[in-house]
Amino acid sequence: MKRLKYISKFMILVGSVTAPLRSYQMQADDIDVMVDFAYPVSMMQSVRQNLNQSLYFLQQKNYESGLVTLQDALSKLSMRILVNQDDREYIQAMIDQITALIAILDFEQDRSMIALLCQEIQDYIA
Repeated sequence: MKRLKYISKFMILVGSVTAPLRSYQMQADDIDVMVDFAYPVSMMQSVRQNLNQSLYFLQQKNYESGLVTLQDALSKLSMRILVNQDDREYIQAMIDQITALIAILDFEQDRSMIALLCQEIQDYIA
């Protein structure tokens, strides 16, 4: 019986401590630190995905979509202050592959636009 009394007091104490914590977690104005910490990682993953998509679109001769995804990668990359070495090497490898495809493009305008975007990406990671 004594043990039950202590357990009930403990449950009341735990409830009184966790209730304010629950109400604090419900506030929408607070910043979630883990989301902010993970943001740069997901941004670089998105840049990599855009470059992969751009290469795929160019291989499929869908130049308009290739240009859009290259522009998207450049805009996301410009939000980054620092680019680590692994990302830099990956981006350069993708740009090299895209640049190799430029030679087979039919229209000069597409070639020059893609080359310009690739050069801007390379300038940014240099």
